[in-house]
Amino acid sequence: MSSAAPTAAAPLRVLVVDDNAAFADSFSRLVGRWGHDCQRAYDGPAALAAAEHFRPDLAVLDIGMPGMDGCELARRLRQLPGLECLVLIAVTGYSDEAHRRQCDRAGFAFYFVKPADPADLESLLDVLGREKAGAA
Repeated sequence: MSSAAPTAAAPLRVLVVDDNAAFADSFSRLVGRWGHDCQRAYDGPAALAAAEHFRPDLAVLDIGMPGMDGCELARRLRQLPGLECLVLIAVTGYSDEAHRRQCDRAGFAFYFVKPADPADLESLLDVLGREKAGAA
């Protein structure tokens, strides 16, 4: 009988984008404490610039941002070379079904309503990190 040790989670490169700087800053620090490399941006254009250099594994996006909303940002991020399969996570104040469908069409894999439970987000990042480690 073999007892294989569970795969350790690989650190992820996480891009956090929210026009609420306090949320983006605090969530980025939390992601860093969970062992992941994190960058943040406060709007769509800054996120696109950061993503080109940072090459995130996943992006945590607010939906209701001025100028370029999170769904448009998601589509543009996925157009960047090498980010076509970027994992997209919505963390938003919108809880209605219309916004959920809009996020589904934009390619979001996960949808959390603020205030999201940090334990749920940590668990999700752990699962994604294990998947990354297993694929390596």
